[in-house]
Amino acid sequence: MENILSNLKLDQYYKVILVVSTAVLLLSLTVPLTVSNSLVIIISIGFLLIGLGEWCNSVPETTITDRYRITVRNRQNTLLGNGLNVLGVVVIAVGFYVG
Repeated sequence: MENILSNLKLDQYYKVILVVSTAVLLLSLTVPLTVSNSLVIIISIGFLLIGLGEWCNSVPETTITDRYRITVRNRQNTLLGNGLNVLGVVVIAVGFYVG
């Protein structure tokens, strides 16, 4: 059986944000931490939303020529991506305010 994570490439910053925030979220759901687990859950969900928003804003553009296939990810503001970013910042702010 092939390892699922073998194809995961952390070549963009938003993918790193997604992986780290998911790992912290899973850790806070399973292990008691020295800080409040609910605070860590709220903040990691906020960063997860920001990572998803940035992924939505990074639309790939592929150009295919005779010899090459070139994929460029330029950041384009989308309504969904910016909405997720704003929601993520609000969730993080609420987490810090509550904590």
